[in-house]
Amino acid sequence: MPADEQVNRIKRFVNFVDLVERNDFNIGGNVNKDRPETQGHAQLFRLFDPNCQFSIITSQPVMKSLTQYLWFEVSDRRGFINITPTIEGLVRQSGVSDGLCLVNAMHITASVFINDDEPGLHHDYEIWLEKLAPHEPINAYRHNRTGEDNADAHLKRQIMGREVVVAITKGKLDFGPWEQIFYGEFDGRRKKRVLVKIIGD
Repeated sequence: MPADEQVNRIKRFVNFVDLVERNDFNIGGNVNKDRPETQGHAQLFRLFDPNCQFSIITSQPVMKSLTQYLWFEVSDRRGFINITPTIEGLVRQSGVSDGLCLVNAMHITASVFINDDEPGLHHDYEIWLEKLAPHEPINAYRHNRTGEDNADAHLKRQIMGREVVVAITKGKLDFGPWEQIFYGEFDGRRKKRVLVKIIGD
């Protein structure tokens, strides 16, 4: 056998060993038709030489994803909305069994956060945030010199956060005890969006 052919066979063998170590293969000659994720996503190739009867199929699961925009229009300046049931419904709709769910406010005076759905806690948030960044006096904020009156809403959003990411396990949001997802509004009376992005398999 020519030396260059020996080198090529060694290279192909090294590639095969790499696949074995990554567990990125199935032995056989056909795509499993009972597993949709292998259809159209498999490569059949021979090892060592074209006449070799041993073959492998590389198959990688198709990554599922879902993108949804939620709209909110809170009638008051501030408010908290539990959006957990809506997010849970989108997770079911996505068909993702194992993955991640991102939920983020797309406006700089609104927030998405996780905590307990307890009215007393929501009241405490309101009092606490107003002490940290009171709405009035409006002229106390340089930002409001632009003609706006929502500088405090920007600061409150900064404190409460832009987004949350929750693991999806066995098709469900993998929460800790009492955890729920909330939309926080700090400058309401207009429509705002929240992005939900779900990815996984």
